[in-house]
Amino acid sequence: MSTPVRQRDRQLILNALRAGVVPGRGLHHLQVGRGDEVAAISEDIRAIRDGGAAIRIVVGEYGSGKTFFLQVIKNAAQNAGCVTMSTDVTQDARLYGTGGRVRTLFSSLVASAGTKSQPGGGGMAEVLERFVSSAQEESRRVERDVEHIVRERLADLTQYRSGHEFADVVLAYWRGVRQHDDHLREAALRWLRGEYRTATEARQALGVRGIIGDADLYPMLRLMALLVKKAGYGGLVVLLDELAVLARLNKPTRDQNYEQILSIVNSLHGGHATNLMVILAGTPDFVTDPIRGLYSYGALRQRLSHNEFHRPGLRDTASPVLRLDQLSPEDLWVLLENVHRVYCSNNNRDPLPDLQTALRAFLTHAGNQLGGLSSVTPREATRTWLHFLDILAQNRGQQWHDLLGQVEVKEDRDQIGDGPEWMDHNFTALAAQSSEQAGDELSHFTL
Repeated sequence: MSTPVRQRDRQLILNALRAGVVPGRGLHHLQVGRGDEVAAISEDIRAIRDGGAAIRIVVGEYGSGKTFFLQVIKNAAQNAGCVTMSTDVTQDARLYGTGGRVRTLFSSLVASAGTKSQPGGGGMAEVLERFVSSAQEESRRVERDVEHIVRERLADLTQYRSGHEFADVVLAYWRGVRQHDDHLREAALRWLRGEYRTATEARQALGVRGIIGDADLYPMLRLMALLVKKAGYGGLVVLLDELAVLARLNKPTRDQNYEQILSIVNSLHGGHATNLMVILAGTPDFVTDPIRGLYSYGALRQRLSHNEFHRPGLRDTASPVLRLDQLSPEDLWVLLENVHRVYCSNNNRDPLPDLQTALRAFLTHAGNQLGGLSSVTPREATRTWLHFLDILAQNRGQQWHDLLGQVEVKEDRDQIGDGPEWMDHNFTALAAQSSEQAGDELSHFTL
């Protein structure tokens, strides 16, 4: 039995799909396929909850559903009790750079911190509050001073790079709580978000000697993972999308960014971090291109090379590189059925009582229009499907078969790189289906 759709989720989902972006909530109402990939990531999440570390590189063509898949991972991690941080890599927010470019990326990540109770971001304050609250509870239980317990819990952070400053800032946050000093608490949050530009400013506000700079991205993420675990969460899951931007940098800068990726891979695979998972997402060329991709960097090529026994049609979800295949025509059919179900939820009128016949005709029409171009994504088909439903819902006398010939399903190529990818598929196999085969069920949908 399908999960009921809440009205507020219905509106958010439909508005996001009309705009061609991934909904921030309610993905379980739409999700199709990707069972093996989701299972593999879920196993990684269980591992970091148990004190492990993991790294994945999710690759897929434009429109293969990387952004959708990352949102599914984000939701799963939050539901498993982890903290998530996510953002896109850009020319001005990347893994290596000067002039604050790395700090910009870090600040964006921390601002996006999400938890199960606060999934949309801004969860760093919640993490600190839970850390302090658990220390206060322990203080009452063992009858010891709270600050002593806070210091004791932070002691092991000092063995890591920048750990002394990090621990001092968390301690300053506790003092702000104890003294009811909102300015001190906000100053600590500002430091953790990487908002201080000079050490002098940070010293005046918090009494610490250092700030988060362009060389501190991964060391700080490792410390953040320790902190969220001490606060009672399962761990930290960091998601970075649009990594293909790095391949367009000049070679010296590109290699420096790849060196940072190599350091992260080595650290996480080598067990030098706990309760931390990093997920990078990009196109296949970002990984395999021998001139500009990760494979152009010898050490990364060695660590990320695919399984030599892998063949088309065989899966290998144990590899650090997780490749997203195209959605099957059956999955696309189910996706549009799911969109229709969301559309008609909450007692909204069904504009297509003969859904199976209309859906088959719609997909056949899309396939005929697109000519089987493999670069076309169902993002545009999904948006067009919603527009189709909107007209029928608002004009009761309009017959769907009369309207269908006026619907243009566009190739999505001109939108590549213009936002979150949707789920890609070649409609060629659908073009052969006749729209006159009324009443057929999906089990009779011949490919």
